[in-house]
Amino acid sequence: MKIILLTYIIILLVQYVLIKYKIYRIDQSKKENINNVEYNIKNKDKLQKIFNEEIDKRVKLLETGKLNYQDWIKYMNNNTFLDIDSNKYYFFVGEKLNDNTFMIRSHAEKRYIDFSWEDVLKDYNEGLVATKYTTDADLLINAYNLSGPNSNIEIIKYYWLDPLSKMSVEKETTVKRWTEKKTGRTGIIGIGKTTELLSDLHSNIQLFKIKKPILALISLSTLLLSLVISFMEKQSKYSNAKSLFILGILNVYFFYFITINEEPTSFKTELERVKEINSGILSVSFLASINIFILTTLNNELKTGLFAESSIIFGLSMFLLLFATLKDTNYKNIQDILELRVSNQFIFNYSVLFNTFIIINFLIYAISIKFKFLKDFIPN
Repeated sequence: MKIILLTYIIILLVQYVLIKYKIYRIDQSKKENINNVEYNIKNKDKLQKIFNEEIDKRVKLLETGKLNYQDWIKYMNNNTFLDIDSNKYYFFVGEKLNDNTFMIRSHAEKRYIDFSWEDVLKDYNEGLVATKYTTDADLLINAYNLSGPNSNIEIIKYYWLDPLSKMSVEKETTVKRWTEKKTGRTGIIGIGKTTELLSDLHSNIQLFKIKKPILALISLSTLLLSLVISFMEKQSKYSNAKSLFILGILNVYFFYFITINEEPTSFKTELERVKEINSGILSVSFLASINIFILTTLNNELKTGLFAESSIIFGLSMFLLLFATLKDTNYKNIQDILELRVSNQFIFNYSVLFNTFIIINFLIYAISIKFKFLKDFIPN
């Protein structure tokens, strides 16, 4: 039992250090992104002049025939990034097809090259599915039409999941239409800068969204479960190993969950998520009925130790679910419902994990009937 308590304390210290380090890294990244936005705003005219000159230079390489289309696209892909005062910006090229759709020919995300704009947008929107920001599906055709047949340099604004900062941002992008005279191929070239950060990576960590009593309850429940297994299986050859394994697994998931980053969402989206979690909680009744069958079987087979251990785990999981079923509809703002949703999700997931251990116990017992060596894992 002492080794379990010592291991738990060590796990808490390791989690604390890793979380502090993660927060430090996020703060550093946030500072860099903020500095970049401040630079972009402060040096707006300077950047616009450089963007205009660079876009004109690159379009002329194609339109004057200095480079043919294939060589120009190769040049764009080999020179995607532009470094200005240690700040990084990237070009993109879209080719317009006959049906007013676009094919991406050059991009900072190399995996998007030669994919349709529709597919790229679909992938980006999957990354933005949890946020309240969306990107206009007609973004490229609007930019193309805005530039016009005279290939004027224009500026457009839109929301984007920036591949450099990995954050939802507001982009201000300089665009220009290009046309290759020989083949009639045409499209859009652009380079943009971030003008606003739409999310705060620090506050997006689940740790800051979960109610603190729930954090303590879940953490202590992992210790309690390990102590129960150690106590109930003290005559088992592998009781300590099993207890420490379960303690480790549960706390690995604990750390994983509380350090997940989520982009800001809308009130409506959070309400839908709460409904989904509530539906999931109701579905656990099926899992509970299976575990009741397992407990009954273990009791009938006189596996007293395994029955008692599984019963305590089952009771602990049901106890956690009671917290998740508590109703609170006094929502003052999105933060209130966000806290409720994440806390219930955390509790629900742990309740499922606990129920899983009961099923694993039963599987070990069932297999031990055939393979005698597994009896070492079963308490008397």
